Amino acid sequence: MTLGLSGCGGGGGSSAPPTGALNITIVDGTTANPQKGIAHARVILLDAESRPVQTYVTNDNGIVSQSNLPIGDYQLKISAQGYNSSPPPRVPPLPVKVKQGETSTATIELFPIDTNLVVGAISGTVRSGGNPVAGALVIAMGAGVSYTTISAADAVTSCTMSWKATSTLPPTSRV
Repeated sequence: MTLGLSGCGGGGGSSAPPTGALNITIVDGTTANPQKGIAHARVILLDAESRPVQTYVTNDNGIVSQSNLPIGDYQLKISAQGYNSSPPPRVPPLPVKVKQGETSTATIELFPIDTNLVVGAISGTVRSGGNPVAGALVIAMGAGVSYTTISAADAVTSCTMSWKATSTLPPTSRV
């Protein structure tokens, strides 16, 4: 997921750098109701090198808003008590691009923690003959369930999957 975030930088001859705005709503993925956001979720804004820039806490409606961010590439990590984090562990943070002259918002779903729920993730770059392929359909199948995603303009794709555990593996089994 790439978010385009922007706003107006300086004006009237000002030499202030161009800035943008960030508007994110965090919702419960089991209801996906944007009017019922997750209050007090933590949103970490990272720079392009994954260094923390700012940590925010959503309001009672599950919303975080920030204006006057310098334009550029950022990343997001989201967590809330009782919910699985987004993205899951070992998956790169969600990319955010702050652009001048545009305003974008995003609704991000978090799913409640379920001890019988297995969460997995796939990420990588789709290539053909060594060249990145944008817009490729990626399908992950298994255990009677399939998940799909489309590779982004830079050919990078990631897919978070979850399924109910129906049995436990013997101690010597590997996944």
